[in-house]
Amino acid sequence: MLVAGAPLTEVLTFLTHVVEEQSEGQAVASILLLDGRGYFRNGASPSLPEDYLKAIDGLSPDRNVGTCCAAAALGVTVITPDIDADPKWQGLKHLPLGLGFRAAWSVPILARNGRVLGTFGTYFRECRPPHKLEQQAVEILARTAALAIERKLGEQRLEQSEEQLRAIFEASRDGILVEHDELITYVNKSYASLLGYDKPEDLIGIHVSVVMSAEDGERMLEYGKMRLSGDSPPTAYDFKGRRRDGVLLDLEASVSTHTVAGETFITTAIRDIAERKLAEEALRESERKYRLLMEQASDGIHTYDSTGKFIETNSRLCDMLGYTREEMLNLNVRDLLPPKELSDSPIRFEELRRGQTLLTERQLRRKDGTLLPVEISGGIVQDGVFQSIIRDITKRRQAEEELRRSYDELERRVAERTAEIAGANELLKGEVAERRRGEQARQELLRRLVSAQEEERRRISRELHDQMGQQLTALMMGLKTLGAASYGRKPAMDCLRQLQDLTEQLTLQAHSLALGLRPPALDDLGLLTALNNYVEEWAKQSKVIVDFHSSGFDAGRIPLVHETTIYRIAQEALTNVVKHSEADQVSFIVERRADEIVTVIEDNGTGFEVETSTLTSLKEGKLGLLGMHERAHLLGGKIAIESAPGLGTSIFVRIPLEEGIESGAN
Repeated sequence: MLVAGAPLTEVLTFLTHVVEEQSEGQAVASILLLDGRGYFRNGASPSLPEDYLKAIDGLSPDRNVGTCCAAAALGVTVITPDIDADPKWQGLKHLPLGLGFRAAWSVPILARNGRVLGTFGTYFRECRPPHKLEQQAVEILARTAALAIERKLGEQRLEQSEEQLRAIFEASRDGILVEHDELITYVNKSYASLLGYDKPEDLIGIHVSVVMSAEDGERMLEYGKMRLSGDSPPTAYDFKGRRRDGVLLDLEASVSTHTVAGETFITTAIRDIAERKLAEEALRESERKYRLLMEQASDGIHTYDSTGKFIETNSRLCDMLGYTREEMLNLNVRDLLPPKELSDSPIRFEELRRGQTLLTERQLRRKDGTLLPVEISGGIVQDGVFQSIIRDITKRRQAEEELRRSYDELERRVAERTAEIAGANELLKGEVAERRRGEQARQELLRRLVSAQEEERRRISRELHDQMGQQLTALMMGLKTLGAASYGRKPAMDCLRQLQDLTEQLTLQAHSLALGLRPPALDDLGLLTALNNYVEEWAKQSKVIVDFHSSGFDAGRIPLVHETTIYRIAQEALTNVVKHSEADQVSFIVERRADEIVTVIEDNGTGFEVETSTLTSLKEGKLGLLGMHERAHLLGGKIAIESAPGLGTSIFVRIPLEEGIESGAN
């Protein structure tokens, strides 16, 4: 008798023994099984030799080799009364014939769905078909084998399913617990580890309340009772789980029920949600701060969806527009815009969706119908939700208007002032022109005075030289004649000699005075000769060493007016050296360049404060320095004086040469 749950090989061997016992040694039975791919694998055949089974192992029924292949391929009983004469046995008939078998028939072992599981084959030692009773007996045994095989396959599939399910449970990062009658029947490693247990076995057989906090245990046990009674409690909820050390955890439970062999089991999957709780708390805190920021903001803030409907608003915006919060939340942003402005400048939702931040100025309609000028900064905060920050710019508009009026007033005043300045400028131009004419007249007068002075000097010099010189010569000759007539009269001779000496002195003084007034060399021989003569004479009289140098005058004389000006400036400069500087050395350079005459006179005297001395000379009516400047200025020239107490004095004179003026002409 077979024992329930006996191995499949024992069952199949038993069935083949039944056939062999009934045939009293005239028959041998074999059961060949097909694997999942449809190939033959060893089954049970204690009487057949091993080489026969190896020949069949791995054979495909489609090859139609032997009776078993035909039965497996066709799914019906196949009878071979004479193996030697049956073409299906070509290539394999030596195996049964070698064992003394002459006939064979095979019955397919069929599952309940019709699938062929294998074959039940019987081999006889004589050539004949089976008797009806033999065929029925083999078919019954084939069905018995099918039941045994299906049961074994079901057990294998169940074991595989359980193994797969267990592998899934063990691989799950979530904790999984299975309970029955409020007792734990299974937990995975994740569940045990999450609750601080060393291994899952530590929880098996314990009441489920051990993994729950006291505050949640009663509620969750009530959920379990509701499930067992057919009610529908929540299938997902949060609860406080209790670790082995008593520490409480924030957990999320997902619960399902299943029935096995009439018994209901409850499966609970848990997940640690501590981080989620922290994130949710952080989110709530962020939302609280955001709402606080919105409420404390000096600008109006609101959010709205893609249709323009208000989602949230702050108190400032309500105050700005005169609505309550409830009224605002029932509005659309378009309700706040005047129709014309909305048609002229629609809300640019597409640009907002693309993440652009838009800054616009609009007028919003208050609840009382008045318009409020505002500046709106809009952008997207999340998918389908937009935010606008609205600033009241009434004061700014007023300030801009005031600024515009002030600007207009300023423009008016500027225009008036510009007109006044233009008038004053015209007057100033007239005054400048008048002053320029006066300056030109002054310079012209000064030029005439200088020219007249020089001319007068020339005239007086000539008169002194010609008339007075002739008279003094005549006087000298008369005195000599008188002396000859008075020879031998000593008193008369003494008086005559005195008169002759006096006349000779007068002649020298007249000659010197004539030279000082207008040296003939300046007119006749030019500037260099006149300067050289004057410097030599001045050095003899002043006992001051003079180092005189000149260059650039090989091309001929310069205009006489320039020669006269430079000569008079040199006279004044050297006169000042004698009067004030106490110098013992003077350097005198005069150089003609392409477009100007440069004169430099330097001494090693006591020096002076230029600005102070110039002001003092003007106050005291001393016109030496001023005369030098005036003479140079008449020709467009400049004089620079450098001096300091104890460092001597340097005078730099630059007088431009005018083109087109004939050299030597006055």
